[in-house]
Amino acid sequence: MELGPPDPARVAQLPTVGRLSALGAAAVLVPGIGVFVIGRLAGLGNGPAGLWGLLAMLIGMCLFPVYLRRLSRRFTDEPR
Repeated sequence: MELGPPDPARVAQLPTVGRLSALGAAAVLVPGIGVFVIGRLAGLGNGPAGLWGLLAMLIGMCLFPVYLRRLSRRFTDEPR
């Protein structure tokens, strides 16, 4: 089987639902869990580390639409 160049119609597609959910997990869950783990390593208890992680997740949820808008401009011909 020989691999050729990618199909031009598939190269510049908008993100699909699977990609969006993975991006959402990366933008919301990963920073929150990371902040929680760093807080636990720094000696905080479960409660305070969890609250800091929750704060990081809330910030990620607020910034996620902005990131999606910038990402959609990257895949379309809209002016910046």
